[in-house]
Amino acid sequence: MSQLGHLEAGSRHDLRVGLSPDAPDEEDLRDDEGVFGYAHSYETSSRYDGPGVRVVLFLSGCLLRCTYCHNPDTWHLKDGTRVSVQQVLDRLKSFAPALRSLDGGLTISGGEAMVQMEFTRRILAGAKDMGLHTAIETSGFLGDKVDDRFLSVLDHEECVTLVTVDPRHSGAAVVQHPGSRHPISAGAPGIAIQSAFPEQEWRALVPGIPYRSEAAEARHRGYAASHDEVIPGVSSIAVPLRVPGGRPAALAVVYIRAAQDPDEVAAALTEAARRIEAQLG
Repeated sequence: MSQLGHLEAGSRHDLRVGLSPDAPDEEDLRDDEGVFGYAHSYETSSRYDGPGVRVVLFLSGCLLRCTYCHNPDTWHLKDGTRVSVQQVLDRLKSFAPALRSLDGGLTISGGEAMVQMEFTRRILAGAKDMGLHTAIETSGFLGDKVDDRFLSVLDHEECVTLVTVDPRHSGAAVVQHPGSRHPISAGAPGIAIQSAFPEQEWRALVPGIPYRSEAAEARHRGYAASHDEVIPGVSSIAVPLRVPGGRPAALAVVYIRAAQDPDEVAAALTEAARRIEAQLG
C-alpha cells in the first residue's frame, strides 16, 4: 500500500507520474470505505468550474482514454498521491470562509470523480458541512454508480440543478451547471416535477405556484418539453424522477437543436429515470 503523501496545490496541467507505484489499477479499485484516495492536485480561484470562485480538486483514475484529454496523467491511480479524506477537508477548511464570501465552493474533477465514488462522497459531505456549494465534473461514463446522494430538484419556489453531464464529443457546453436556479414555473424540468402530482396535490404542496396546463399534458404524455423559457434559444425535455423520501426531482436533457424525435429522447430519459428509481429502492 502506498504511503500517505501531501496534497499538492498546483495546476491541472502539471505532469505527475509514478507517485503511488503500489496503487491498484483503476478498474480494480475497491472503494468501499472511501477514507483514503488518490489525488493529482488542486487549484484555487477557479471561475470556470461552477458558480463563484472555486477550489477544484483533481482526482486520479479514469477508465476512458480520450485522445483530447488535457491531463492524461490523471488516468492512473499510480500517478496520483495517496491522501486521506481528512487531509483534503483540513486543507479545504482553510479556504472555506473566502469561498463562502465569494459565493463559491468545491468542484471535484479528474480524472473521473466516480472512479473513487465513496472517497468523493465523503469529501462532498464534508464540504457541505462547511456550508460550501459542491459540484462534480464527470464524463457520465460511470453514471450507473450515481444514487440519491449525488440530478434538478424542487427547492421552495425554484428548480435547482444538482448534476450535469457535458458531452465531451460535442462542440456545445452544458448551459445549466450544478447550483443553477430558475423558477419552478419555467422550463421542462419544472413542468416535469409538477407533472408528478395531480393538480390538487400540487396546490397543497406549493401554494402560490400555479399548476401549468403543460404539466397536465406532460402527466398524460409521460414527459415535458419547453423551448426558450429558461435560456433564449435553448430547448429541454424532462421526465419526473421519484426519489423515495426525497424532494420532487426531474431528469432532463437541454439542447439547441436535435435531430432525434422528442418521443425517442423522452423514452431514453424515462428508462434512465426508472433505473435510478430502482437503485433508490
